[in-house]
Amino acid sequence: MAMELSKEERALLIESLRRLLEGGWPVEQAVEWANDAKALRRIMGELHGLGLAELGSSEGPGLRETLMLFEELGRASCPVPLIGLWLANWLLDGTNDADARAFLTAVQAGEAVPAIVLAGFDGDRNAGSVSIVDGQASGAAAFVEGVAAATHLLLLSTAPSGVAVVAVDDPGVRVTHTPGLAVPALSEVELASRPSVWLPVEKERLADAARVVRLVNTARALGAAQRAFDLALEHAKQRRQFGRVIGEFQAIQHKLADCLSRLDGTRLSLAGAADASDRRDASWIYFAEGAIAYAGPSLRQVILEAHHVMGAIGYAEEHELPRHFRSVHADLVRFGGAARARGALADYLLAPARVKEKGSSNLPSHDTDASVAAFRSRIRAWLNENWTDADRSANRLLPFTDRAYNREFSRKMGAAGWTGLDWPKEVGGQARSPGEQLAFIEELEFAEAPTDANMAGETIVGPAIIRYGSEEQKKDFLPAFLRGERSFALHYSEPEAGSDLAALRTTARREGDEWVISGQKLWTTGGDKAEYAFMAARTDPEAQPKHAGISIFLVPLDTPGITIRPGMFMYGRTFCETFYDDVRLPAGALLGPENGGWKVITDALAAERVMIGTTVAHLQHVFDRLIDYLRSTGESADSPRLDPVIRDRIGNLAAEIEVARQFTLRNGNLVQTGRVPIYEAAMSKVFVGELQERLGEAAMDILGSGGLLSEEAASAPIPEVEQVLRHSLMGVLGGGTSEMQRNTIALRGLKLPRHSS
Repeated sequence: MAMELSKEERALLIESLRRLLEGGWPVEQAVEWANDAKALRRIMGELHGLGLAELGSSEGPGLRETLMLFEELGRASCPVPLIGLWLANWLLDGTNDADARAFLTAVQAGEAVPAIVLAGFDGDRNAGSVSIVDGQASGAAAFVEGVAAATHLLLLSTAPSGVAVVAVDDPGVRVTHTPGLAVPALSEVELASRPSVWLPVEKERLADAARVVRLVNTARALGAAQRAFDLALEHAKQRRQFGRVIGEFQAIQHKLADCLSRLDGTRLSLAGAADASDRRDASWIYFAEGAIAYAGPSLRQVILEAHHVMGAIGYAEEHELPRHFRSVHADLVRFGGAARARGALADYLLAPARVKEKGSSNLPSHDTDASVAAFRSRIRAWLNENWTDADRSANRLLPFTDRAYNREFSRKMGAAGWTGLDWPKEVGGQARSPGEQLAFIEELEFAEAPTDANMAGETIVGPAIIRYGSEEQKKDFLPAFLRGERSFALHYSEPEAGSDLAALRTTARREGDEWVISGQKLWTTGGDKAEYAFMAARTDPEAQPKHAGISIFLVPLDTPGITIRPGMFMYGRTFCETFYDDVRLPAGALLGPENGGWKVITDALAAERVMIGTTVAHLQHVFDRLIDYLRSTGESADSPRLDPVIRDRIGNLAAEIEVARQFTLRNGNLVQTGRVPIYEAAMSKVFVGELQERLGEAAMDILGSGGLLSEEAASAPIPEVEQVLRHSLMGVLGGGTSEMQRNTIALRGLKLPRHSS
């Protein structure tokens, strides 16, 4: 197993590489030196000086650190053939073959610089193949990188399966450089030479080696795209047009917000795949294909948007941006690109022989160690006993609006200790890891357990009381939440204040020891079932800015003067209009400081968006149903399971669901460190909400007219699909529209300027 580095050690390694590249590979020389073999070998030698000689070996940094290093090389447009060092270590480390050991020693000393020839393992139909016949390497390979700076070729042979090493200057090697978009140019290699090293290697290990090369190229493309994005972002903060900085324009802000999401999604997916590989998790292959599938179209869109923001300034060859345009496209198109990865995901999911455990998912879990897996087993076992098939069947007979709301089950969860998982231990919580929290959420969803009765109280109101509540409020509410009691509704929106909460008009005026509330609230999900409201009201009508005069109250909904009028959302659940007519509350109903409610609201909204982000578990469950259906359609030529268009779409959805899971895990990690994920939660909400729309639309296309049928139709192939599509709008609109979330990402995450009026 590779050396495990701490977060601080990783940061130090990357900072050392960045300093080396700033001095030894300056921006002004990068394009010229990319075609200079001496410059590439020089920088390769300097990388050895950073202690990277064992990169890829059992004693060196792992794949996680390797991808971070290549991301940094991509930022600097430095095409040094470092992957040859990694693969030589990975394939030859520990061998008893004397010739292979001698070659590896030369590579680690910087005396030999290998270029990788994947040939038959490349994934591109025109990449060629290499075989060993009577002890001689023969064949032809195209699209080979780094030959000009290399001393040797490290060949992956398909027949027989193994690794061969041939000197570049061998008389039997013919190299033809093939100029094009890639810089430096790729090469074609023809071989008729006896290798200096031949080592049989299992085909599966060579396939894994080729997969690592694909991940490395993806990481390098991420670095180039990130650098292009950084240039565009800085440009947007300085460039003035039409009398203002262009970063004030919402069109630019939303472009850049989406780019940040794509960059973060790619980085998190790559890290997840690398971490799985480093801990020897067999699922790393699935996660790797997911990362590559997502990165392909995402990073290419980032580089295009960077050019759009830069305009003609970035279109000139002397500018830095064109080199990143070239490298992003070159790195992502090679080796079969994202289409190959989508195909691999579909192969995994739609394989008819694969068997999954009842109540589990077709997708690999993110259980990072045995403790998370054990925790998942515990909750699954508890659910098997406490939410049985009979309970599930009975629940499905209820009206849709009532199925997720079960106070008895919430109390049962509280009694069993399944509440407060993410709360601090000091207030009775369990401080569970993000991985455990994700496992918990997924298992509840796979079991179709009703969790809405306590959800808002435990996940939104509870953390707000922990952070801002009085001691009396903590003693009153927190133990009740942990018991699975006290259901809450969120009273934010009003007729003139939807996403613009600072415009709310409901007032709270102080009269002695009481607050008197007057106003109207709209679009409250489940407001007819809740016992309490988490309510925002204006306590200072004269405050400027307008959000400065808002306060938060904990309101019992049976208080005289409150009228609740239910309605029906398009997806089949109730929403409510609530009227406050001089409602009197005790002074202790105020949560946090008077006129200090905006901070409480923003933190609570972030918590709500984290909660909405976990909707990915529901999407995963629906996706599972779609996969199960496709696997059931058989092997006939007209089976939708074999349709290449459907398979490509399934692969794309699978990759996006993995990104959504990574966003959810990141939010959990941030909360665990004590930081409220403001723009990160907004990013998760946008991605998951719009993914739900894409999943619903894709399922409709795949199922055809059958997708229109609801659960009331016995012939419906997947009864949830039409409801998922109707529900998808809620994910985009509820908790603040996607457009407002993009504003948050732009202003809070990217620090773009506000529109100046």
